[in-house]
Amino acid sequence: MNWVSAFQAGAGLAPGTLALFIASMVAVAFLLFVSWVGIAQFQAWRAGRQEAFSAFWTLIMATVITMLVGFYVRP
Repeated sequence: MNWVSAFQAGAGLAPGTLALFIASMVAVAFLLFVSWVGIAQFQAWRAGRQEAFSAFWTLIMATVITMLVGFYVRP
């Protein structure tokens, strides 16, 4: 018995399916993170606590971090 069939027998699903599930959960978490950063920056800008350029730059940094994580976390 090879390791793939042993893993599938023990876990109940194929290793590729589990890798896809984990990558999907990481992607969803980071997309929620970018959404949260965007909403927080907008609220800070609207309240006058932050300038528009700074809010935009922070949102771009969060997006770049998400793209880098998405590049390295692939099934």
